[in-house]
Amino acid sequence: MKNEHGFTFLESLLSLSFILLLCGTLFPIMFGMMNKLKDEKKEMTSYRILFEYVEGYPDMELPFKTKRINRGIEYEILIENGRACIEYERNQKCVE
Repeated sequence: MKNEHGFTFLESLLSLSFILLLCGTLFPIMFGMMNKLKDEKKEMTSYRILFEYVEGYPDMELPFKTKRINRGIEYEILIENGRACIEYERNQKCVE
C-alpha cells in the first residue's frame, strides 16, 4: 500500500527548522565576507592612488600634500622626507 498523503506536519517542521538553522549560520558568514571584501577594495585603491603619486615623486616639490576623491571616498596623500602616506576613512597607510 502506498502512502499518498504527502509530508506530515512533523516532517515539515523539521525541514523548516533545518533550513532556518542553515540560513542562520551561513548568512552572517556571507555578510562578514562581503564587508571584509569592501574594506580590502578600499585598501587596494588607496595603495594604487599612493603608487600613482609616488611614481611622479621626482618632479614634486616636497612636502607634497593633496586630496583625491574616488568613488565617494576622500583620500589624503602626504609625501615628505622619503615617506609617503595616504589617509582615508580613519585609516592611514604609509610606505618608505
